[in-house]
Amino acid sequence: MQWSIKNNRITLETIQHRNEAVFIMRYFIDRSAKLLPILYILDQKENPIKMEIEQKQKIMKIFRTIDFPSYKKIKMSESILLKRIRNCFELITQDISKSEKQKGLIDFLQEYNRLKELWRQVDLN
Repeated sequence: MQWSIKNNRITLETIQHRNEAVFIMRYFIDRSAKLLPILYILDQKENPIKMEIEQKQKIMKIFRTIDFPSYKKIKMSESILLKRIRNCFELITQDISKSEKQKGLIDFLQEYNRLKELWRQVDLN
């Protein structure tokens, strides 16, 4: 999202759009931090019950419908985390070793915690 400047001023509408975009990004990132570990656990089940299979399918549908390429326009630090979310999801859903999947999840959660601390500092100001 670009800033709209009229007469050397940033418009209120631009600030509102920016705030909405940040709110949506934070919400998505927070939800990903909750859903990806659940997806990882469900993926590790040897003999999942019907409810677990349905849960896994719902979570996978959420991540498969996200238009990650559209986030390339974002120039904020969240874009690094979006790449980690996408990578983590792709690793979990691939037929690879448990340790590779774990590493992807840990990388994402570490970056999430780092960004969450930045958000906390910004919110305090």
